[in-house]
Amino acid sequence: ARATVHRRFASRAALLDALAEQLSRRYLLGLAEAGVETAPPLVALLRVTEIVFDLKLSHRFAVQLTAAFTPAVLDGLDLLFARLHAEGAITAVEPAWCRRVYLALMHEVHELPADSATLASTGADGVATRVDLLVRTVLGALGGSDDMTRPASSARSPS
Repeated sequence: ARATVHRRFASRAALLDALAEQLSRRYLLGLAEAGVETAPPLVALLRVTEIVFDLKLSHRFAVQLTAAFTPAVLDGLDLLFARLHAEGAITAVEPAWCRRVYLALMHEVHELPADSATLASTGADGVATRVDLLVRTVLGALGGSDDMTRPASSARSPS
């Protein structure tokens, strides 16, 4: 197996670059699939969160080793938060700040142990629990009301 890797990649750095590029493409596809530009912003936030958690689970090694958020991915997230603000779902004005809060909280929610009381309190299980927790927390942190978090939770598309 090691010989195969060395035949395809000149160095460890080349392998990591290829993994980062592949992950970045998947993030961009996820943003498109979530409808960041066209879907109702709360639905898009919920869907992109589901997609990213799925990617974090399926590509754990690559996610831990690379910073796969390219400028295009960051721009897509900024657009989503600008749309959330324009719709009145959040009061925070600066999309880049909203994105940083979202990504920081995503990391923290992802790192919660499965038996965490915080996860158990939501009543759902698995990825759905983490998605609900993250969306509710982000919307609350960015000035969204409780009324805004309920439609997001009920708007989940089947996965």
